[in-house]
Amino acid sequence: KILCYLEQNQIWESTGIHHFLFAFIEYLIHDEVRFLQGYEERLTRLEEHLEENKDLSRRILHIRRELLRLSSYYNQLIDMSDMMSENYNQLLDEEDRILFQLLSGRIARLSAYVQNLRDYALQVREMYQTQNEVHQNEVMQFLAAVTAIFMPLTLIAGWYGMNFANMPELGWKYSYPVVAVIGILLVIFEILYFRKKKWL
Repeated sequence: KILCYLEQNQIWESTGIHHFLFAFIEYLIHDEVRFLQGYEERLTRLEEHLEENKDLSRRILHIRRELLRLSSYYNQLIDMSDMMSENYNQLLDEEDRILFQLLSGRIARLSAYVQNLRDYALQVREMYQTQNEVHQNEVMQFLAAVTAIFMPLTLIAGWYGMNFANMPELGWKYSYPVVAVIGILLVIFEILYFRKKKWL
């Protein structure tokens, strides 16, 4: 399949092994921009639906691993193209050497694109973690407020749970309703106060 593609897209009248190598590498990367845009679209969808993705960290880690492999692949192609363009053994003429320089530049741009995608994936993951931390802080703030609201009731329960002999209000017939009303008023006052301060 590759040989048929290279034969149909041949642009040189006379070809050597270096032309074949150039055309082969070019074939390997001819549709890579569209391929990498697929990763960008996946990351964009993940970013748009941060709250819905419960396994987002795992999915982003998977994407980052794939992008790391792609980065390694492009770096190897860059090394090979650079080696050809440096032409140590003078096998290539100047025109062919420039072809490999151009090829090296194209692959370097793909490698830079992959690096940008890896950075983008990291940013999406950090946004997800930040969102989780904000949610946890809200939950902790709510629990702290609830604890603070019922703290005075705990104090009253502890106070009257001591059962000292000289507590005159224990013998008063209205002591229970009065303590209950005081407890309810304290809770209502604290809820209103916390709402005014926007702690709830």
